[in-house]
Amino acid sequence: MAEATGPAEAVEAAPSIVIDEAGAPYRFELRFERKFDANRADLDCDSGPLILTVTSQGGAAPSQELRLDQICVARDWAGQVLVNDATLHDDRGMIETGDFNFDGAPDFAVQNARNSCDGGPSYHVFLFDAKSGRFALNEAFTPLTEDWCGFFQVDPVRQELRTHGKLGCNPMPCWHEYIRWKVVEGVPEQVNRRTVQRVPGEHEGEFDLVEREERLEGGSWMLMPRRIVEE
Repeated sequence: MAEATGPAEAVEAAPSIVIDEAGAPYRFELRFERKFDANRADLDCDSGPLILTVTSQGGAAPSQELRLDQICVARDWAGQVLVNDATLHDDRGMIETGDFNFDGAPDFAVQNARNSCDGGPSYHVFLFDAKSGRFALNEAFTPLTEDWCGFFQVDPVRQELRTHGKLGCNPMPCWHEYIRWKVVEGVPEQVNRRTVQRVPGEHEGEFDLVEREERLEGGSWMLMPRRIVEE
């Protein structure tokens, strides 16, 4: 005689997230394989593997599916997914969009870990290739988000990228480095390096901020005169 059984337990489905922001050129759909509560995740960087589907908002290009090992599910205090967040470090967006290589086609990046300075966000950067009509992971742009502090800044007027690095201030010295990049034949190349370092001053308990700058001019690096700057 068969034993009576209770109601079948509900099977927790793997979550999905749809990002359809008005200011972004693409619609993103993330379909996860791991089961977790995507609606309650604040900063979950172990949420993969997943399939990321990218679709042009204008419908001009076909959708593309990309398999990712992981992505950081990042939300703001109100529970909204962070997209194109303006923060230079810390809680940056899980998706960043923009024309990163200044070729006229929007690109995007996905936050995949916290591997930049001080445990800040790092990204996989995908550039759009007009010839194939597809996105591809770019090995030259991705390190800009891992070797510096968070996501790079994009200056569309000067057509430059900017990164920032730093070392702690306790104990002295405190050190910051600011790099400007030009995209040359599809690859970011440094054109300006500026460091600001905190050093002991003339009297005990005092300190100065010393700036050093190098500029790429005519294919050669030119060292500008050292100067003391105000904090």
